[in-house]
Amino acid sequence: MSKLFTNSFLSQYSFSGKKGKKKFCDLFILPIILKSIKKQLKFKNTSDHEIEEPIKLYLAQAPFANTNKK
Repeated sequence: MSKLFTNSFLSQYSFSGKKGKKKFCDLFILPIILKSIKKQLKFKNTSDHEIEEPIKLYLAQAPFANTNKK
């Protein structure tokens, strides 16, 4: 995710748009991310839900990521 987006950008989003944030699940790039992960042999049979969970955690931590860097 850090290769695709800045933490500043991601801090404006939650996966489903909670707390007044924009919906990450509505972005056109989400299906592309899911398909690219599933192309890896290790994740071939992984459900979308299993892939979405770490994305949700990453989005939740994005606002704090810049403050932790020194």
